[in-house]
Amino acid sequence: RGSGSISSRLMTTDADPEELQVTDAAGNLPLKIAILGFGDRAERLAEHRQSDRQVRVVCVADPRPERRQKAVELFGADCRTLERGEEFYDQSLEVDGVWVISQEKTHAQLAVPALERGIPMILEKPLATSIRDAYRICEAFDRNPVPLVVPHSLRYLPSYRKAKELVDSGVLGSILHIH
Repeated sequence: RGSGSISSRLMTTDADPEELQVTDAAGNLPLKIAILGFGDRAERLAEHRQSDRQVRVVCVADPRPERRQKAVELFGADCRTLERGEEFYDQSLEVDGVWVISQEKTHAQLAVPALERGIPMILEKPLATSIRDAYRICEAFDRNPVPLVVPHSLRYLPSYRKAKELVDSGVLGSILHIH
């Protein structure tokens, strides 16, 4: 793809998600977000963001009833819960952004509608699980370029930090490759 493609305009970041500063275009806080996929990692990061008053979670979609219940416990009864991420796009809920942290195979089906509607998004990696889906996301972005971040945040988990510490210390010898 050419120099104007998504690869040259898509923001990726190595920043610790707990240290990112977020505001809307007018500098207003908190940002209202919808979370599509609410596993343990999403819970931890969203809870942290909500606790520092930068983000207010207004909608959570997850197929597991216990995860939807956990969202209500964390974010209050006014947090709308949905069984499927696709249902979010049928709601008339105004948000400042969408965070797609669902099963990897659902990233394209949840990301493309957000891009088509001009909703800023954090799309957890991998971007997609097939070339076809990656192109669908890229083409939707090219038609409607809105803020889109694909974070590389696992390196900030305690287990990854410990592994890095061990590698850097030399106790494991000379490391040639880690996967």
